[in-house]
Amino acid sequence: MIDVVLIGAGNVATHLAIGLHKRGIHIRQIFSRTTTSAQLLAEQVGATFTSSKSAIYTDASLYICSVKDSEISTVLTNIDFHNKLLIHTAGSVALDILAPFSANYGVLYPLQTFSKSKPINWEQCNLFIEANNEKNAEFILQIASLLSTKVQIIDSEKRKNLHIAAVFACNFTNHLYTLASELMLGSGANFNDLLPLIEETTNKLCTLSPYEAQTGPAVRQDTNIVAEHIAQLAKTDINKATIYALLSRNIMQTHKMKNKE
Repeated sequence: MIDVVLIGAGNVATHLAIGLHKRGIHIRQIFSRTTTSAQLLAEQVGATFTSSKSAIYTDASLYICSVKDSEISTVLTNIDFHNKLLIHTAGSVALDILAPFSANYGVLYPLQTFSKSKPINWEQCNLFIEANNEKNAEFILQIASLLSTKVQIIDSEKRKNLHIAAVFACNFTNHLYTLASELMLGSGANFNDLLPLIEETTNKLCTLSPYEAQTGPAVRQDTNIVAEHIAQLAKTDINKATIYALLSRNIMQTHKMKNKE
């Protein structure tokens, strides 16, 4: 039987634990520095829990570290893994960060956005894996394939580039939704009024490249409208005006040759 210890109880750890549990993997223990978080997740997957490093089981088949990127080394320090397979789930953290903690290590990076309150369709999730040897890669592939058929082996450098792309496509985009929501509310409108536009914009990407799908005043090189929008924003929020100007300039530069054709 494959049994797993989860180190972390945040968004990614929660969905991994639940996803693997539903697919027959024994989630044996949840470790979190916050006892309440460990207990809440453990109760969902029938696991024990602890907030003490010395109480972490040392004979599990697999240890999954899913914590804040900058805290991976700190969290793993003083845990004895007895050279059992240890993996992390981070997009921009190199594989070798785990080398001081076990002779067997790897990565399982899900290219997805996670919130505890929102279920994940693992079958539609792209998973990217890496390991320090072929045997470990095969084991991680076995685990990842229980969650999704979309599994690829890539190295740390390529994975970092994927993570950067995801920040542009997801995190930055969501922040722009926040700015748009503020503008809508300031005009007495509702953010939901933008949802059909957002849906159509996203749906177009199923048949068009992002470059081909670009619309708006910047791609048309409509500098007068762009200038008016920047001036309007600057009346109340110079940060929004700066972001609008930067993005518009980049769109214009990207599509300049297209408009000359």
